[in-house]
Amino acid sequence: MSIRINNAIKLIYFYLVSLICLVIMIIGSINFSDTMLKTYVFKAADQDRYAYNNRPVDPYTKVEAAKKVEAIDGSAEFTDEEKRLAHQWLEDYKTWSEKEKNIDYIASERARTSATSLAMILIATPIFIIHWRAARRESRNAKKENE
Repeated sequence: MSIRINNAIKLIYFYLVSLICLVIMIIGSINFSDTMLKTYVFKAADQDRYAYNNRPVDPYTKVEAAKKVEAIDGSAEFTDEEKRLAHQWLEDYKTWSEKEKNIDYIASERARTSATSLAMILIATPIFIIHWRAARRESRNAKKENE
């Protein structure tokens, strides 16, 4: 009797792990297919996201801040160290904004999604195959024992 229970538990385990891996493979395949379709077939699918990323810079927070930093030199209320830090911030901001222009966030997200999806598929597939074969083998063995 305990051998049958052990075999049943093993069989349930193998089928459950197989099912979970199959679901992971399906989710990964759907995500990867979605990314590829948006990249190569339905290229306009992400146009709204490009419009959001290319919105104009808020004029007060960036431009006005830069003007205030440039005007800080004549002010006596700041120490030389504070002035140096403000100018360093301005240089860092200008460098950042130049680099920012060259980044395609949509393509970056697509690459991330593709990598994650492929990892899900590549990891789940062998685990699924191993457990599915073991479940089938255990199922056949259980049938032979019952005969």
